[in-house]
Amino acid sequence: MKKILFINSSIYIPGEKAIKRTFFLFEMMRHQGYDVKFLTSDFNHYEKKQRDVKVFYQNYPEYKECLYFVHKKPYKKNISVKRFCSELQGEKEELKWFIKHGRPFDIVYISWPTYYLAKHIRKYCDAYGIKLVIDINDLWPDSLKMVIKNNTLYDLLTKKFQNNTKVSFSNADGIVAVSEEYLQLACKDNTRATEKLAVYIGAMLDRFDAGVEKYASSIEKGTDDIWITYIGTLGCSYDFETVMNAIQKLDNSQVCFKILGQGPEESRLKALAKSLNVQVDFIGFVEYEKMAAYLSKTDMCVNCIKQRASQSIINKIADYFASGKPVINCGSCQEMIELIDRYDCGINYMAENVKSCADAIRTIISNPERAKVLGENARKLAELKFDRQSSHQEIIGMIERI
Repeated sequence: MKKILFINSSIYIPGEKAIKRTFFLFEMMRHQGYDVKFLTSDFNHYEKKQRDVKVFYQNYPEYKECLYFVHKKPYKKNISVKRFCSELQGEKEELKWFIKHGRPFDIVYISWPTYYLAKHIRKYCDAYGIKLVIDINDLWPDSLKMVIKNNTLYDLLTKKFQNNTKVSFSNADGIVAVSEEYLQLACKDNTRATEKLAVYIGAMLDRFDAGVEKYASSIEKGTDDIWITYIGTLGCSYDFETVMNAIQKLDNSQVCFKILGQGPEESRLKALAKSLNVQVDFIGFVEYEKMAAYLSKTDMCVNCIKQRASQSIINKIADYFASGKPVINCGSCQEMIELIDRYDCGINYMAENVKSCADAIRTIISNPERAKVLGENARKLAELKFDRQSSHQEIIGMIERI
């Protein structure tokens, strides 16, 4: 049986709030009897705090022989010099661990983006006879476009990073990506991969449905209330301003923007909601099952991404579709736009365009029968393309073939 090592420093571990793609895959394979190990860091990227590894092993002794930690320095902001230095230091520690302990493995499975690891691990994979799989969850340095708005300056400042990305992608023996868009970008720089696969991040439909059944009755919603719901990070890539201004433009006191999540933009957004005098309910982070129940109560879900943001088919999309509610979507991801149109499960509106957003919301509100059809189609799409239990089995099949 093949021995597989997963490496990803940005995950939730047991006892924390959620389960990310790579760890979900690791758990699937572990429970199916595969010989799998996981290397991560002692810093929780999402909560921005250090983990107590000793306490974790005390609480979860079953992971003592399969889940390992390297030290990573803390940081507070997602886009910052301190984070970059922390990621670089952490990946160097991961590489040191791999050099020392990696020889017995047959496959190493790395989650992208990485700043350092994917580029430098190749020579040790060659020396040890190990296949390298890169799973592209996001693009780097594309996320910096939100900070560096001038394209010429962006190209100049990120040239080295872009070159490192090309080298890293070229190193992979297998490529997995969260969208066809990301897969095609990676394949441009790769001539060695024998396996290439796009698999959406997906939702845990069984847990989602269980959450709806458990919590939906406890969430109160007035008969005439209209909810627009967002789940996820409150960060600079997301265009909450347009949604709030669109709600103001509707001049409908029954419309409430429900935001389930946390992030660095929260204080500013609360001030904006107050200044616009619109109903925005900042619920904060809730457990997955309760989040599912909120989505089951909403009238529509919103995927509000800024024009320059690099996100493709992101985490929240699967849960939106699973809710069985229409999705109003914006952003520059053509693949997402085409999904909405092809499966007739929502409305695309123009990013950062208040009128376009208001029109989309108004269309859902004023056509309840049409909204019901869109929602039913969304749920069908979730079951077809976004169920982790079935879709991630495809990745396991790819790992077997490499």
